[in-house]
Amino acid sequence: MAKHSAVPVINALSSLWHPTQILADFLTLHEHGHLFKPRGSEQSTYEGVFPPLKPLTITWLGDSSNVLHDMLVTFPRFGHKMRVGVPPQKAYQCPEPVWNRVTELGCDKNIHWCHDPREAVHGADIIITDTWYVVRIIQTYPDLTPY
Repeated sequence: MAKHSAVPVINALSSLWHPTQILADFLTLHEHGHLFKPRGSEQSTYEGVFPPLKPLTITWLGDSSNVLHDMLVTFPRFGHKMRVGVPPQKAYQCPEPVWNRVTELGCDKNIHWCHDPREAVHGADIIITDTWYVVRIIQTYPDLTPY
C-alpha cells in the first residue's frame, strides 16, 4: 500500500508490531506526570513540547504480543528498563525475528525476562498487562491483590 500511495502510510498494527500503541503509552505517561520537572517548579523545561520522560522501570505481564514487541524496541532506546513476565510455554515467548531486532538495536541490555509475576513487578514504576493475564495471575497467586 505504501508503495502506491501518494500520502504517508502508518503501520498502526500488525501481527508482530503495534507502534501506535507505544505512542499512546508515551502520551499516557506524560499525562500522569512521569516526566522530569525542574526542582521547585511545576512547569516542564520545554514550553509546548513534551519534556523527556525520567528513567523508568516498566513491567509487562502477559504473552509476547505485538504491543510488547514495540515496547522492547522503544522503551530501552529512551533510557527505560523493561521487566517482562511471560508464561513459560514456548507459545508465549518472544518470536525470533522480534528478538533479533531487539538485539540489533542494543535494547536487550535493559530487559529482564522471567516467568514469575512477582519477580517481574519488583521495582516497577509502571506495570502494563494484557487483561487475560491479570485473571491468570490472580488464579495462580490468590494472595496477591490487583490494587
